[in-house]
Amino acid sequence: MAEFLQEMAPIDSRTPVTTVDSQRVLIAALAYGAVFWLCYIAYAFHLGMIGNDFGVFHRAASEPLSSVYALREANPFAYPPTTLLWLQPLAWLSLKSGFVLWVTLSIGAIAWASNRLAGPRVALLVVFSPALVTTIAVGQFGALVAAMILIAVSLKGWRQGLLLGLAATIKPQILLAAPLILLTRKDWGALIGASIAVAATITIELLALGSQLWLDWAKALRAFPKAVDHAHAYAGSVSPMGVASNFHLSTWPFFILGVTIAVLLITKRSRGADCLELAGLIILASALMSPYLLTYDTIAIVPFVVQQMLVRGGRNQTAALAVFVSPFLALSLLWLTVTMLLRKSPYLDIYGSGTDGSNRTASTIG
Repeated sequence: MAEFLQEMAPIDSRTPVTTVDSQRVLIAALAYGAVFWLCYIAYAFHLGMIGNDFGVFHRAASEPLSSVYALREANPFAYPPTTLLWLQPLAWLSLKSGFVLWVTLSIGAIAWASNRLAGPRVALLVVFSPALVTTIAVGQFGALVAAMILIAVSLKGWRQGLLLGLAATIKPQILLAAPLILLTRKDWGALIGASIAVAATITIELLALGSQLWLDWAKALRAFPKAVDHAHAYAGSVSPMGVASNFHLSTWPFFILGVTIAVLLITKRSRGADCLELAGLIILASALMSPYLLTYDTIAIVPFVVQQMLVRGGRNQTAALAVFVSPFLALSLLWLTVTMLLRKSPYLDIYGSGTDGSNRTASTIG
C-alpha cells in the first residue's frame, strides 16, 4: 500500500525550465483556448449539442436492458456491455444533475492527472485546450478515460496494466494500440494486469447484466456506421479510416497505411518513452489504427502536446501547436506522428539533453 501511495505522489521532481518565450506561448495559448471555449459552447448551444452524448449514456443506464441496443437512426448506444456496467450509477441521477456531476468530475480528473504529471501550468492549458471543450460540451468519456490513462502511465507493472485495462473496458478504441505498446516494451506485468482487468470486468458484466447484451451489441455495431454517416460525424474523425469514410473512399488502404505507421511509431518510440510520451503514443497509434476516433477521444495526448509547446527550444513546437490549435484536423496528428518518427534521439528534450529513458517524466514549466 505504501509503495502504491508513493507511486501516486506528484511526479514533478526536477527544476522546470521557464523562459520568456514559454510564458508568451502560455499566455497566447490560454487566450486562444478561452476564446475557443466560449465560441464552441455557443456553437453547441445553437445546434442543441450540449449534453447530447451524456443523454445517450443516461438513457442507456435508465432504460430496460432489452432496449439499450435498439437500432436508432440518431444517437444509438454502440459501446460494449462493459461500458454499460460503468454507466449504471447514472440511473440514480436525474439527467441535469448527472450531467453537472459528469462535467465536474471530467474537468477535475483531467486537471488533477495533468498537474500530477506535468505541473500546474500544463494542467491549466489542458483545461483550456480546444480538445477538452469538445468532450465537456457533449458529455463524452474523453476526459475521464484520459485521466485514467495519464495516471496509468505513471505507475509500473501490473498496476499500470490494471488501470489501462479498466479504461479499455469503457472506450476500447482509445486504447487499441496499448497492448502492442506494452508488448513492444516487454512489460509483461502490465500485460497481465490489463488482461486481469478486462477479464474481471467482463465477468462482472455477465453476472450482473447477462450475456444477451453482447449479441445485441454485435447487431448494433453492424448498423452503427450508417448512424454515424447519417449524423455526418465522420467529418470530425481524426483517424485515417474515419477520414476515408467521410469522403466515401475505400477504407482498406487507409487501414493498412494507418496500422503500418502505427507499428513503426510504436517500434521506434515506445521503449524509451516517459510518462507523457507514452500517453501520447497510446493516442496517436490508436488513432491511426481505429476505424472511428473523434477529437474528444484524444484528450490524453494534450499534456504531452502542451509540454512540447512550452519547451525551451523545443524540437517540435510547431507540430505541437498545430495539434493544440486545430485538434479537429487529422493532418495535425499525422504531422506530430511524422516528427516523432524522424527523431533519432529521445523525443522529449526539455533540458536540452533528452530523457533518461525512465518511466517518469519531468515537468517542463510547472
